[in-house]
Amino acid sequence: MQKVCVRVCIFSVVVGLWMRVAECNAGESHSAIQTTAQLRAELRDCAGSNARISAVIRSVIDEDLSGWDLVLDVLYPQSIGEDEISESRISEILGRLGSHDYATCREAISELYNLGPQAKVVLDKMGTPSDPVERIWLKGVIACWEDEKIPNLSQCLWSLEQIIKEEKNKDAMDLLALRALQAIQNNDTGLTDPRRVGYRYPQSATKVIIGMLARAGDDKYSEMFLPVLDHPDIGTAVQVVQAFGRGRDNRYFPPILLEGLRHHRPEIVDVAIRSTPNCWDRRRSSEVGRLLREIFNGSNEELKFHACFPLMHSGYAKKEAIEYLLEQTQSSDIKRMQRAISWLGDSCNSRKKPWPGLMENLVPYLESEDQGTRRRAADALGTYAGREIVRVLIPMLADEEEIIVNETRVNLLGQVDKEMLRSELKMALETCTNEILRERIVGLLDSMNEKSDHVETRWEAKDKPIIISLR
Repeated sequence: MQKVCVRVCIFSVVVGLWMRVAECNAGESHSAIQTTAQLRAELRDCAGSNARISAVIRSVIDEDLSGWDLVLDVLYPQSIGEDEISESRISEILGRLGSHDYATCREAISELYNLGPQAKVVLDKMGTPSDPVERIWLKGVIACWEDEKIPNLSQCLWSLEQIIKEEKNKDAMDLLALRALQAIQNNDTGLTDPRRVGYRYPQSATKVIIGMLARAGDDKYSEMFLPVLDHPDIGTAVQVVQAFGRGRDNRYFPPILLEGLRHHRPEIVDVAIRSTPNCWDRRRSSEVGRLLREIFNGSNEELKFHACFPLMHSGYAKKEAIEYLLEQTQSSDIKRMQRAISWLGDSCNSRKKPWPGLMENLVPYLESEDQGTRRRAADALGTYAGREIVRVLIPMLADEEEIIVNETRVNLLGQVDKEMLRSELKMALETCTNEILRERIVGLLDSMNEKSDHVETRWEAKDKPIIISLR
């Protein structure tokens, strides 16, 4: 009975809080969004519509950036300056929550509520108030914040980026960079813990914002974050470098990634290496290659292993990287061995002749009892072209794992020399005694014949068809 009474009491308090907040806002203009509470409510009601979200954000932003600050206070509360939400200010507000004066209490509730969910971080540090009245009102405010979480945050941030691009607003981009740095200074929990972002947002807003900065292609934003490489929390430094790497365009290689490749912390170097494939930045490509070769020739074996993939993929030192990877396919570490096999099957080797030593090192794995190893070996070999590749792959059409059969079938059909493929399939069919394999070879030949017979007609000019064979 007591529990029911307590629940009813808390429910009444929350309802009362909503009524009091409504009273506080009653005198405000309904034609313009002026508070974070109003903006949160508007964005929450957009139901995932990008057009409506953009319209709401555009109605708030203005030339002097105060509107941008309001938008970021809602979408990116973990970037609010500590001077705006300090323990002293929160303590003063909580003290007024316990007031017996209705007007004072109502004003304090509205003030705390309008600070937004980021205030919860400060409240957690301060601990639970000793005054029971303060605790009750505080529970009500937190309950309201819970109900007002923005479910479509990623869409809101995407719309924000599109608006900045359309308006080419460099001042707004500068503000985003400063707010991201402030979030890091505030020890944004969402940056290093993927399960918690700011105040239970579905993804890390800081990573999204840094991705925007990377896509802007301006060195100054990357250089602003260089001090973060030496952040006391290695997880924060790693996540920032990763966010720049994932957000960048292939034609732009941010300075923070270059510095990451030179850094003394191996964790930073490792995450920078993972961002180097597809570096099409002509200004920095040669330097990236030099740094990767330096790492590859260094003493850190783990970094050497990770560096060999971009060296192979981007052609900085392809032969040396391939030879090293072939050695690693014989590693006693199964994860390292499987990764080396997968990397040898990267698209950069597609339709090329097998590298010397490839067949000797990978073909034995086609008989492995481990399904994962067998699959990786078959798929990696299927990346390459040639008669010897076709001959070792045909028996894999009878593998007990359906996924291996399907991938082998696709890889065989992807061979450039179709006449050679057809010839090898027919030869295998003549000598094959395995009924399952025979059936699948016949099916593959039938599929090739169907594609050979099929043509499409495209009109280059009126009454002049061009016949395009899909053979």
